[in-house]
Amino acid sequence: MTSGKEHKQKKSTSEELEQRIGELLQEIDRIKERERELLASSKVRYRDVFEKANDGIFISDPVTLRILDANKRVEKIYGYSRDELLKMDLSQLFPPDKSQQASKNILKLLRRGTYTMREAIQQRKDKGLIYVEISSSLIEHEGKKAILGILRDITKRKRLEKRLQQSEAKFRHLVRQSLDGIFIVQDGLIRFANPELQRMLGYPLEKIHGIPFWDLFLEEDKEWVKEFLQRSESGEPEVEISEVRLLRKDRTVIDVELNSVPIGYMGRKAIQGSIRDITKKKREAENQLQKEKFAALGEMASEIAHEIRPEPACIYRWFCKDLAATKSG
Repeated sequence: MTSGKEHKQKKSTSEELEQRIGELLQEIDRIKERERELLASSKVRYRDVFEKANDGIFISDPVTLRILDANKRVEKIYGYSRDELLKMDLSQLFPPDKSQQASKNILKLLRRGTYTMREAIQQRKDKGLIYVEISSSLIEHEGKKAILGILRDITKRKRLEKRLQQSEAKFRHLVRQSLDGIFIVQDGLIRFANPELQRMLGYPLEKIHGIPFWDLFLEEDKEWVKEFLQRSESGEPEVEISEVRLLRKDRTVIDVELNSVPIGYMGRKAIQGSIRDITKKKREAENQLQKEKFAALGEMASEIAHEIRPEPACIYRWFCKDLAATKSG
């Protein structure tokens, strides 16, 4: 039989154990409560970030493609309310002729687990077409697999790119058809020359691309051309048109007018300019000047001759006198 003392010890140990268990259960409850608070706080922060993001964010079911959640930016991009979006699936955001391809892309996503950024044409509520960049991946959402999509409306950028491409196409056409030689110089080196400049020089582009611009000119004009480039590079809005002499491949010299403006090229400062062959015009001007000089000399000689020529009456008197003298003799 156990003594009263042993009984008291066992009872004390049992009470202590119960007390410890009670304390542990309370600690567990506190931890769980803290976890719930943290989770609630995390959800609030997540929702705040989710709603305030500059990009559109959506979550959808990977099987049905039904939209499970979408932020305010998605509403703005597509023109649908959140309630309307939650009744739709992803394929409905594409034009009817693109929805099948969208489904194929979703299947690729499911196989690979991620879908890298790409451009897509989608359709707004008002049937207007928009360009978007989409990046998607598979995530866990409320204990299930889901698709997380991040998208950005790039419609304005695409329209600007299209206008820029059209503008560049027109510019290239004008440059190629220009009767003037067109060049781009960067760091003193030729980066572009249009067909007319190539014809003017007698060199194909590959022979002049990358060479110093001043090497195209006569030795005595090179320093002036270097100064010309420096003035353009210094930021002068437009360097005045100047005459200079160009040396062709066959060593013949032609007179040209040189003009340039500073531009940006491949993300850096450069000079775009034109070269106009004025050799024929200059020769014609010189010939015209020579003709005018000869004409002026002719007029001067005529006036001089008129001044020294005898009057007709004097000649008649001299003739009569001479005739009378002849008869008397």
